Amino acid sequence: MGIGLGILQQYGSVAWLFLIFKAFMLVDCIRTGNDRMWYVIVFVPFGEFAYFFMFKAQDPALRKALRTIIPRARVSIELLRREAEQSPSFKNREQYADALLDARRYPEARILYEQMLHSTSDNRSLLLRLARCARSEGLLKETVELLGPIVEADIKYDDYKAALELAAVNAELGQHAEAVALLRRVTAQSSRLDLRLELARALLLQPEKSTADIAHLLDEIMADFRSSPAFYRRENRRVFRETRKLRGTIA
Repeated sequence: MGIGLGILQQYGSVAWLFLIFKAFMLVDCIRTGNDRMWYVIVFVPFGEFAYFFMFKAQDPALRKALRTIIPRARVSIELLRREAEQSPSFKNREQYADALLDARRYPEARILYEQMLHSTSDNRSLLLRLARCARSEGLLKETVELLGPIVEADIKYDDYKAALELAAVNAELGQHAEAVALLRRVTAQSSRLDLRLELARALLLQPEKSTADIAHLLDEIMADFRSSPAFYRRENRRVFRETRKLRGTIA
């Protein structure tokens, strides 16, 4: 303890920043279900940076947040199209397809993603974006076929986003039993409150359901929220409000 305090006193704010960064990475590790990495973050020198570049830097939500924080020049879709035609590298085609997806030009983006599928060894990210195009076009069965292999290979992929999207599409197709089964697998992997709330919603959509069991699940989510540390409650306030609102609809 004395050595740790001495380091903090000697290096001041820099040491505190390192300590705060380590704490944030540890919280993220626990929240996202990367259970085996906590040891690296806590005990391996600079393990928090290893975790960041291995996992957090790959998080699409972080990339999206950085894009909103860090100013960058807006490149027109037409310019991206010309660059992709003149130099059809994987990167240029991907940027053009992503721009089309952001602009909700789903059929055009889908064609490009399909062409790119065989250009990379790890095509899960492309499959996920292709599935989003298909779903937006109302091609729900095709969406299931695209998402299925991703989820079977790694149910945790993209912070469970592929699994959640697949469950949502199953529900849209009226395949409620499949949606519930998948979300039970998800919540068996992670006890995150938002994932358990999605399971409760899926259970409510079933034609035959036990409202008592669903009410019990919602009560457990709220109890776990209330007994959690303050930082975790701050992160999950929206989930708690939605859980409480849903619980109020069940007698």
